[in-house]
Amino acid sequence: MKFFHVIQLLICLFFHGCSDCSGISGITSMADNEEDLNMPRDAKIVQSLLKSMGVEEYEPRVINKFLELWYRYVVDVLTDAQVYSEHAGKPAIDVDDVKLAIQSQVNFSFSQPPPREVIFFIFIIHCLLIFVPER
Repeated sequence: MKFFHVIQLLICLFFHGCSDCSGISGITSMADNEEDLNMPRDAKIVQSLLKSMGVEEYEPRVINKFLELWYRYVVDVLTDAQVYSEHAGKPAIDVDDVKLAIQSQVNFSFSQPPPREVIFFIFIIHCLLIFVPER
């Protein structure tokens, strides 16, 4: 798999949660006015996503900040994928390495809340400490 296809897969997984790149196919034909002609493709993608989410007004630096976060995420994922590929002794990064890197990013970034029983137990202990008079 070529590097460009890996990047395109990452973009699709990041923005749409799907593994086919059909979610970003119509974005390249967005040049409506002079400003859109000078805008980079990635900025057009962010602009299209904002419009699809119903955001009509925003400062121009919103696109730049979002692109900064996007690029940082892609670099982190590809760096992890490269480490996984080297550890497996593969000559190049493949889709499985990228998927594993994305999954590790998700596991590292998000955590599940504690079970209800644990919260209830902490609540009981807290109530006992507050309402039981000291002797």
